[in-house]
Amino acid sequence: MSSGVRNRADTGLVARVINLSDVRAVWQMFEKEASALIDNSGVPVDFNVDKALLEVGMMALKNVISYIEVTFYIQETIVRRYTFNISDEKLQAWGPPAGQPPQPRSYPEGTKVRLSVTVREGCREEANKLFKEFGWVTGEQLLGGGKANRYGTFVSGSYSWGRAVFTNPEFEERFNP
Repeated sequence: MSSGVRNRADTGLVARVINLSDVRAVWQMFEKEASALIDNSGVPVDFNVDKALLEVGMMALKNVISYIEVTFYIQETIVRRYTFNISDEKLQAWGPPAGQPPQPRSYPEGTKVRLSVTVREGCREEANKLFKEFGWVTGEQLLGGGKANRYGTFVSGSYSWGRAVFTNPEFEERFNP
């Protein structure tokens, strides 16, 4: 089966067909990116990164999530957050290669990292089953002002994930002038 958009003449509906291989290819780009973000940060990790990334891939494959975040924070304040938006549209590939995201020179002492997802509308029940199976918990809402900058898109066939980085100016100016 090829990727692309299919028109249903009998109903007028348009369906987007996505190959499993495209989902896998984009997830592998994300996995490389998230691993680089966490491994290169120097921030201690209190969860099994490989296991968590595999679980995110399973949630993406089941189409129950719409966003993934790798967030660096101190207490309840965001220092830097990377977001990956699972798009419902085919996007153009651009930005640095997977595994080479824009990263600060350092993070402040006491920074922690968290991996989180946003449940796709209408998928709460199935997502909750996966969260329970994987041992995921609900995290506290983090605070922080600033702006997000898009820095690329992962694409394979008609499957796309947008990439952005949110930077908190308070920490950027103090630790990465």
